[in-house]
Amino acid sequence: MGYVVPDGRGDAARARLSVSVTDPNGDFFEAERVAHLAAVVDASSDAIVSKTLTGTITSWNASAARIFGYAAEEIIGQNIRVLIPEERQAEEDEILARLRRGELIEHYETVRIAKDGRPVDVSLSISPVRDRMGRIVGASKIARDITTRRQAEEALAAANAKFESVFNQSGIFAAILDTNGAVRDINALALEASGYTRDDMVGRPYWETPWWGDSEHARARVRRAVERASSGESSAETLPYVMADGTERLVEFRMHPIVDDAGVTRFLHPTGIDITERVAAEAALKALEAEEREIALGLQRALLPASFVDRPGIALAAQYEAGSDVLEVGGDWFDAFDLPDGRLAVTVGDVVGHGLSAAAAMGQVRTALAALADHAAGPGEVLMRLEGFLARHETTDFATVCYAVIDPTTGVVEYASAGHPPILAVSAAGEISWLDQAQSPPLSGAYSPDRPQGSTLLEPGTLLVLFSDGLVERRKEPIDVGLRRLADAARAVADLPVEDVCTELIARLGVDEARSDDIAVLVVRLEAQPSARFERRFPAHSAQLRDLRTSMRGWLRALGVGEPMQRSVLLAVWEACANAIEHAYVDMAPSDVRVEMQAAGNGEVLVEVRDFGRFRSMTSSADRGRGTTIMRELTTDFRRESTSAGTVVRFRVESGAPFEHE
Repeated sequence: MGYVVPDGRGDAARARLSVSVTDPNGDFFEAERVAHLAAVVDASSDAIVSKTLTGTITSWNASAARIFGYAAEEIIGQNIRVLIPEERQAEEDEILARLRRGELIEHYETVRIAKDGRPVDVSLSISPVRDRMGRIVGASKIARDITTRRQAEEALAAANAKFESVFNQSGIFAAILDTNGAVRDINALALEASGYTRDDMVGRPYWETPWWGDSEHARARVRRAVERASSGESSAETLPYVMADGTERLVEFRMHPIVDDAGVTRFLHPTGIDITERVAAEAALKALEAEEREIALGLQRALLPASFVDRPGIALAAQYEAGSDVLEVGGDWFDAFDLPDGRLAVTVGDVVGHGLSAAAAMGQVRTALAALADHAAGPGEVLMRLEGFLARHETTDFATVCYAVIDPTTGVVEYASAGHPPILAVSAAGEISWLDQAQSPPLSGAYSPDRPQGSTLLEPGTLLVLFSDGLVERRKEPIDVGLRRLADAARAVADLPVEDVCTELIARLGVDEARSDDIAVLVVRLEAQPSARFERRFPAHSAQLRDLRTSMRGWLRALGVGEPMQRSVLLAVWEACANAIEHAYVDMAPSDVRVEMQAAGNGEVLVEVRDFGRFRSMTSSADRGRGTTIMRELTTDFRRESTSAGTVVRFRVESGAPFEHE
């Protein structure tokens, strides 16, 4: 047998190997084995180098050239120390000493220098090389480039250090769970603040830790949060937790999944912030706000008129509604008072702001307006003088006011508005108009030129509606939409007593989750002798019947008709109109229904209900069940006539007609 020795001349492709053959029958196989070993050396991804005991490089494989940048022909014969940084030269002395003692050196991690000066992190494995006599004559060295691994380790160490810093020094309770909810780690703050130890927490399912005490609800919620986070979903809620001394507190609890780059959930990360003091402070603040709101609301109601004096020829009512409980009281107001010349002044306004200050400012502005009105020639001058008052006294820097003066003997109304919605007028016939010819900017405390005023003549029975913007304004909605909504509602309830008009308008427009302001409504009607005749024509739709009923009730009340007779008239007319709506336009486009009522001198009411549909023979199935029977029971002289021009139902309701119907 022979042995392998390095060829000192070297080769760029591989280290040359020479073989001493002592067995003539095995020379072929030995040569083949050596060639195989040489191929393995060249194919290795690690640098494989041999050197003498003085450090002279005697072999250099392809990976050594790749890692360190030296070709074999330029490095073989040089000393290994050319690869060692100056500050690490002592390492070579140590390595050579250990080799001379026959030691095998494994996984020696250090730094070497490439040809271009770049440091290379390497892990060295060094074996002594012996001659045929067993003497150590050199060394073979395997150098593995661990630069990438070392960088990854440093990045991981930095990330771990950053995580540990955040995990243990942040102002929140935090833990790390495995995906089934067992606690792997918990930060120092959570332990210190609650008084528990790591042994109390680590290794347990998170919902079974003493943090949650005996609360089955809290444990169930935490367990549910673990299940959701394990499937990749975060959650948050407020839960009670228990400290080691038994004190119960509140935590703003969150649970987050920790996922890898592939989106797989690897760990769960619960966090918590103790909010006990914050919740208590918020509750105390809400209580104070509620108390202030009640005081402001009481002050505001005390500053507004509790009722109005009855005045001949005028019906007057007003109503105030504060915003919802989560809002503060605003500065809306209304008022009505007599002027020295016998006319009636009415006003609605709004002072900017909320709370006690707004309520107090509202009281001053309202009082000032009433005092100034006695000495002004008209509404425009009142607003101009009120602007001067605000400038002198700095009561508020922004207010809107609508002010009108009504002469009940002539029906003349003079009006002016400073940044406020216009007055709505509904005639006795249901026609809508807006008194909007005297608009000017809001009052701001700056002296301004003369403010315009307008005037109009109202017919007897006309209804005026003064209101604050809270009745019509809605978030993300044009003001015109709210004004149209108010006009439709006012037309529908115009025949009601003025107190009921206020209530109905607020109910139809004000009770709304979208409302974000207070509401003030003032309603005035110029009274007239009630007409002995009632007439309404409306589209043949059942939705119109409600407003018809409201109008008829108002007319009957104005005539002084008693409640039993009112109910008889309303039900009989309702049935007649419902028949017309249901059957008159079955085979054609719907048209109208007309209702006419006449008050007779003997206390009777004459009724005629007419449709304009096609003539139809009335059968039992087309008679709406018992509709005709009901009408006959409640009325006298019941007649129904159908022609090609439509159907007319006529009847009389006597003053003693009982309302008895099942």
